Amino acid sequence: MYRLTKQSSTKKIAASLLLLAMTIYTMQLFKRFLFSIPFIIFFIFFCFSTKPFLTDPMLILSLDPAVFGQFILLSLFILVTAFFFAVFVTLNQDRKIFYGTLPAALLSAYLLLPSNTNLVLSIGTLLVFILLYLSIERKLTGYITFDPDALLSSEVRQAATLLLLIGTIGFYISLKDVITTRGFTLPQSITDTFTALATQQQGGNTLNQQLPLTTQDSQIIKQLGLDQALPVQTATISSTIKQRASEEINKQISSYVKPYEAFIPAALSFFFFLTIRSFISLLSIFLGPVLRLFFWFLDRTKYTKYEIETRQVKKLVV
Repeated sequence: MYRLTKQSSTKKIAASLLLLAMTIYTMQLFKRFLFSIPFIIFFIFFCFSTKPFLTDPMLILSLDPAVFGQFILLSLFILVTAFFFAVFVTLNQDRKIFYGTLPAALLSAYLLLPSNTNLVLSIGTLLVFILLYLSIERKLTGYITFDPDALLSSEVRQAATLLLLIGTIGFYISLKDVITTRGFTLPQSITDTFTALATQQQGGNTLNQQLPLTTQDSQIIKQLGLDQALPVQTATISSTIKQRASEEINKQISSYVKPYEAFIPAALSFFFFLTIRSFISLLSIFLGPVLRLFFWFLDRTKYTKYEIETRQVKKLVV
């Protein structure tokens, strides 16, 4: 009886130890995997923010303030995606988990981006993430003192630049397809501006001169029931003038740039890259302090810990 109880207690202790070991392993695995979630989420936001420029590349020339906001959002999502990618790789340091996470990012790019660019951008994203992982891994195996700013700031900037480069390649492909199929056309906001300037002196003055002649006998107009129709007719005429002027402006500009259409995709792609890169550079001013604060928070919450090592140093003395 005593021996049976002792064996039963031994089995319970062994089972408890096994359960504890599995719990610790699961927690460690969860901690390594955790920051892949914000990385994937912000990568999806990056795909969503890139999609409008791939669907309508001429947005880059738009004067609409909303497009300016889209530029800022795209720059922010690129930088935040690069930030959490570097954090994920730093805290993970396990190739199996990294390669297991990649399909989610590639699938997001393939499903969310337009069909004429999704395959190319998915393959490019795969190569970029693998190169960045190897670069960060090499740094993490060779550092002496962990300084997040010194170790990861350049890697985050490099990741943001490469992600932007992938987006620029997609922009170039989309713009080339648009110019090949539809020709070069200006965005509506630009043609509206040119049309307003062109019709302000001509169309506006002509209407103002004609309307007093039409409305000089207001009693007759009211009797005929035309007093309500005149504003509608005037608005229709004005709209027609603007539409024709817009079409004429697009025709003139298309004929002017026709000999240079082959160079337009490369030129506008470079402008796209330079614009977003400028916004990323401005946002990167806060990158160093954010990295320090982030890893300080992880240390304070016991998510990570630091180990202090003492190393022997050999010096040459004559």
